[in-house]
Amino acid sequence: MKKKLLAFLCSSILAAGLASRAVAADASASAQALRCPQGKVLAVVSNEVVIVSLGFHQGLKTGDKLDLYETMQITNSTRTVVFTDEKLVGEIVLQCVQASSSKASYSGNATVKEDWVVKAK
Repeated sequence: MKKKLLAFLCSSILAAGLASRAVAADASASAQALRCPQGKVLAVVSNEVVIVSLGFHQGLKTGDKLDLYETMQITNSTRTVVFTDEKLVGEIVLQCVQASSSKASYSGNATVKEDWVVKAK
């Protein structure tokens, strides 16, 4: 429902000629974020099972596939995190979806850790 409303609002604003390019770009980025939610690994149950911070409130359902990214924090000389890099390590498949979290299976070779990033495709 949110996706349709945002798409309608974006098209209405653009059609009315009321939006600048910057506003249109922001609206497009927001629409993309709604279509491709991003979450984190909340818990690692085993090498094959993880719990993630996305669920049906984000529009996901059993069987959906998400990309799994290892996160690497880059720090400066004072050990302050200044950048977080992401490396695609595989894919997870949602097995049980709840409101704001899901249980997923993973069959890759990486040792998954909490706080890694997951992104819907």
